[in-house]
Amino acid sequence: MSEPTTLPSDTDKLIAILDKAESGVNARTLAILIYGHDTESLRRKVRKLASESGGRVISGPDFGYRSSLHATPEEYEAAANSLDSQAFKM
Repeated sequence: MSEPTTLPSDTDKLIAILDKAESGVNARTLAILIYGHDTESLRRKVRKLASESGGRVISGPDFGYRSSLHATPEEYEAAANSLDSQAFKM
């Protein structure tokens, strides 16, 4: 499977959406808000945008995606635990 192509303007849209959100947002909703519809390919793009955000976006299985500026300590902990779990599986 090839790596999805993203644009810097898409990352800006992601950050803007998450900066306005009062809680985490799932990939399906973000795909619709950024690209106008939802597919698995667009959800992969959302994941890539988050990974290319330079730490401005965190994610976790319980809350989806969240602006790192507005994340709670619990969301930071969940995101860190998720990363630790992924690293352990490698």
